[in-house]
Amino acid sequence: MKTKISLDKELVDVETYLPKLMGKGEWLQLECLPYKDNAGIERKWERCVRRKEHDSSVDGLIDAGEKDPILSAQRELKEETGYDVPASQFDLVKLPLAYEPGLSNSCCYIAKVTIDATKLSAPPIPALEADEWSLQTVSIPLDGLLENLRSKWIQENVF
Repeated sequence: MKTKISLDKELVDVETYLPKLMGKGEWLQLECLPYKDNAGIERKWERCVRRKEHDSSVDGLIDAGEKDPILSAQRELKEETGYDVPASQFDLVKLPLAYEPGLSNSCCYIAKVTIDATKLSAPPIPALEADEWSLQTVSIPLDGLLENLRSKWIQENVF
Protein backbone atom coordinates (compact mmCIF):
# COMPACT_ATOMS: atom_id res chain seq x y z
CA MET A 1 0.00 0.00 0.00
CA LYS A 2 1.39 3.43 -0.94
CA THR A 3 0.58 6.45 1.19
CA LYS A 4 0.90 9.94 -0.24
CA ILE A 5 -0.92 13.08 0.79
CA SER A 6 -1.06 16.23 -1.31
CA LEU A 7 -0.21 19.40 0.61
CA ASP A 8 1.52 22.67 -0.23
CA LYS A 9 4.84 20.89 0.19
CA GLU A 10 5.40 17.52 -1.46
CA LEU A 11 5.74 14.66 1.01
CA VAL A 12 8.12 11.77 0.55
CA ASP A 13 6.93 8.40 -0.69
CA VAL A 14 6.67 5.86 2.12
CA GLU A 15 5.70 2.27 1.44
CA THR A 16 3.60 0.88 4.28
CA TYR A 17 2.44 -2.64 5.09
CA LEU A 18 -0.39 -4.05 7.14
CA PRO A 19 0.10 -3.62 10.90
CA LYS A 20 1.22 -6.66 12.88
CA LEU A 21 -0.51 -7.33 16.19
CA MET A 22 1.98 -7.54 19.06
CA GLY A 23 -0.51 -7.95 21.91
CA LYS A 24 -3.89 -6.79 23.14
CA GLY A 25 -5.85 -6.17 26.28
CA GLU A 26 -9.44 -5.27 27.01
CA TRP A 27 -9.12 -1.63 25.88
CA LEU A 28 -5.85 -1.36 23.96
CA GLN A 29 -3.67 -3.29 21.57
CA LEU A 30 -0.08 -2.82 20.48
CA GLU A 31 0.79 -2.93 16.79
CA CYS A 32 4.01 -2.89 14.81
CA LEU A 33 3.80 -0.81 11.63
CA PRO A 34 6.47 -1.90 9.15
CA TYR A 35 7.38 0.51 6.37
CA LYS A 36 10.09 1.46 3.90
CA ASP A 37 11.36 5.01 4.06
CA ASN A 38 12.16 7.14 1.01
CA ALA A 39 15.65 5.55 0.80
CA GLY A 40 14.15 2.03 0.69
CA ILE A 41 15.28 1.17 4.24
CA GLU A 42 12.86 -1.09 6.12
CA ARG A 43 11.83 0.39 9.45
CA LYS A 44 9.25 -0.27 12.17
CA TRP A 45 7.02 1.96 14.26
CA GLU A 46 5.05 0.76 17.25
CA ARG A 47 1.72 2.27 18.18
CA CYS A 48 -1.02 1.73 20.69
CA VAL A 49 -4.48 1.24 19.20
CA ARG A 50 -7.63 1.91 21.17
CA ARG A 51 -10.03 -0.99 20.73
CA LYS A 52 -13.58 0.16 20.08
CA GLU A 53 -16.87 -1.53 20.79
CA HIS A 54 -18.50 0.24 17.85
CA ASP A 55 -17.63 1.99 14.61
CA SER A 56 -16.71 5.61 15.31
CA SER A 57 -13.95 7.97 14.23
CA VAL A 58 -13.49 9.10 17.85
CA ASP A 59 -12.78 7.23 21.03
CA GLY A 60 -14.33 6.25 24.28
CA LEU A 61 -16.99 8.67 25.30
CA ILE A 62 -19.33 8.23 22.35
CA ASP A 63 -21.39 5.20 23.28
CA ALA A 64 -22.71 2.64 20.82
CA GLY A 65 -25.82 4.00 19.13
CA GLU A 66 -24.97 7.66 19.79
CA LYS A 67 -24.77 9.60 16.54
CA ASP A 68 -24.41 13.18 17.79
CA PRO A 69 -21.15 14.08 19.58
CA ILE A 70 -22.90 17.01 21.29
CA LEU A 71 -25.34 14.64 22.99
CA SER A 72 -22.40 12.45 24.03
CA ALA A 73 -20.62 15.49 25.49
CA GLN A 74 -23.81 16.54 27.28
CA ARG A 75 -24.25 13.05 28.76
CA GLU A 76 -20.60 12.79 29.83
CA LEU A 77 -20.66 16.24 31.46
CA LYS A 78 -23.75 15.31 33.48
CA GLU A 79 -22.38 11.88 34.47
CA GLU A 80 -18.92 13.09 35.48
CA THR A 81 -19.67 16.51 36.97
CA GLY A 82 -23.41 16.60 37.64
CA TYR A 83 -23.86 19.69 35.46
CA ASP A 84 -26.99 19.39 33.31
CA VAL A 85 -26.57 21.82 30.42
CA PRO A 86 -28.87 22.04 27.36
CA ALA A 87 -27.30 20.66 24.18
CA SER A 88 -27.90 24.02 22.48
CA GLN A 89 -25.27 25.63 24.77
CA PHE A 90 -22.45 23.34 23.55
CA ASP A 91 -20.01 24.53 20.93
CA LEU A 92 -18.40 21.61 19.10
CA VAL A 93 -15.43 21.43 16.75
CA LYS A 94 -16.64 18.59 14.52
CA LEU A 95 -13.24 17.71 13.12
CA PRO A 96 -11.72 14.74 14.98
CA LEU A 97 -8.50 15.78 16.70
CA ALA A 98 -5.59 13.36 17.20
CA TYR A 99 -4.49 13.99 20.76
CA GLU A 100 -1.63 11.48 20.83
CA PRO A 101 -0.24 11.61 17.27
CA GLY A 102 2.58 9.14 16.73
CA LEU A 103 1.73 7.24 19.90
CA SER A 104 -1.81 6.01 19.27
CA ASN A 105 -4.76 6.23 16.90
CA SER A 106 -6.89 8.07 19.50
CA CYS A 107 -9.05 10.94 18.27
CA CYS A 108 -11.57 13.17 20.00
CA TYR A 109 -13.92 16.09 19.42
CA ILE A 110 -13.53 19.33 21.37
CA ALA A 111 -16.74 20.48 23.06
CA LYS A 112 -16.99 23.80 24.87
CA VAL A 113 -19.71 24.89 27.26
CA THR A 114 -19.89 27.78 29.72
CA ILE A 115 -21.50 27.11 33.08
CA ASP A 116 -22.64 29.99 35.25
CA ALA A 117 -22.16 28.52 38.73
CA THR A 118 -23.79 31.57 40.34
CA LYS A 119 -27.15 30.31 39.08
CA LEU A 120 -26.85 26.99 40.91
CA SER A 121 -28.90 26.47 44.06
CA ALA A 122 -26.68 23.57 45.18
CA PRO A 123 -23.48 21.93 43.99
CA PRO A 124 -24.15 19.38 41.24
CA ILE A 125 -23.86 15.69 42.08
CA PRO A 126 -21.99 13.49 39.58
CA ALA A 127 -23.44 10.13 38.54
CA LEU A 128 -20.16 8.27 38.11
CA GLU A 129 -19.92 4.79 36.66
CA ALA A 130 -18.16 2.13 38.75
CA ASP A 131 -14.85 2.48 36.88
CA GLU A 132 -14.86 6.29 37.32
CA TRP A 133 -14.47 6.17 41.11
CA SER A 134 -11.34 8.38 41.03
CA LEU A 135 -12.92 11.31 39.14
CA GLN A 136 -13.37 14.46 41.17
CA THR A 137 -15.10 17.69 40.14
CA VAL A 138 -13.08 20.80 40.98
CA SER A 139 -14.61 24.25 40.39
CA ILE A 140 -12.12 27.04 39.68
CA PRO A 141 -13.04 30.59 38.61
CA LEU A 142 -11.97 31.66 35.12
CA ASP A 143 -10.47 34.87 36.47
CA GLY A 144 -6.96 33.92 37.56
CA LEU A 145 -7.37 30.36 36.24
CA LEU A 146 -3.66 29.68 35.68
CA GLU A 147 -2.69 31.04 39.10
CA ASN A 148 -5.45 29.00 40.76
CA LEU A 149 -4.30 25.81 39.01
CA ARG A 150 -0.68 26.42 40.02
CA SER A 151 -1.70 27.13 43.60
CA LYS A 152 -3.85 23.99 43.79
CA TRP A 153 -0.99 21.92 42.36
CA ILE A 154 1.51 23.30 44.86
CA GLN A 155 -0.79 23.13 47.90
CA GLU A 156 -2.64 19.89 47.28
CA ASN A 157 -0.86 18.15 44.41
CA VAL A 158 -4.39 17.68 43.01
CA PHE A 159 -3.75 17.66 39.26
